[in-house]
Amino acid sequence: VDPYLHLVDDNRIEAFHIGSDSIKPAYGSKEDELAAVEALSSIEITNEQSKEHLASIVMQNLGNLPE
Repeated sequence: VDPYLHLVDDNRIEAFHIGSDSIKPAYGSKEDELAAVEALSSIEITNEQSKEHLASIVMQNLGNLPE
């Protein structure tokens, strides 16, 4: 559940601002984007999580598929 989104008329999702007194930046704002980049940049990927390793697992499993 995204605290910045809400359902409108059961057929679309809209972003909304919680309020000017909120400690969170507005969804989609420059501050929100910078916070997202900072959070994603702090994630450390191990060798077992690298793109190359995951691609090799996919390829191994594709080789095991019945024809």
